[in-house]
Amino acid sequence: MQIGFVRKKEFVVRDENGERKTQSYLEMSIRAIFGVSAKFTISKNNSESENAPEYNIFAHNEKGWIGRKQKVGALWMKEFEGEKFMSGHIETPFVPGGKLQISLWRAKPLYDGEKVDWLYDVNWKAYNPNRDESEKDAPGYEVSVVQPRQSEIDIDDEILF
Repeated sequence: MQIGFVRKKEFVVRDENGERKTQSYLEMSIRAIFGVSAKFTISKNNSESENAPEYNIFAHNEKGWIGRKQKVGALWMKEFEGEKFMSGHIETPFVPGGKLQISLWRAKPLYDGEKVDWLYDVNWKAYNPNRDESEKDAPGYEVSVVQPRQSEIDIDDEILF
């Protein structure tokens, strides 16, 4: 399920000589279903470790913020059926397991003439710790349908309202 997008943002700063320079960063906006929207900043990770994520996700700080940047997640580069994407998580106490599992895919128009002015679609991937290791890199969603037991269904029950 698509829950957001990533755009490239730019801002102007002055260097030590007073010259104006444009700097850019990636901003991720997400809105989980029935949830509030949130913004995050994505930065390239400079770690040399082979298991280190490709990108770090930080809570988006508004202009004038005094505190430190809060790292809230990470993204790793993956490949599935020849297509590259980013897979990772955002740490949050609001989802089971404490991590919102996401994948970022290059944005493509859904129909002819659709204007796509963002770089990536952000997709939610349900957390399932019991998946096989072979499935961990594959994008997709865990769907479970719970069938009610026959004893829970009584067509003749009176509706009380």
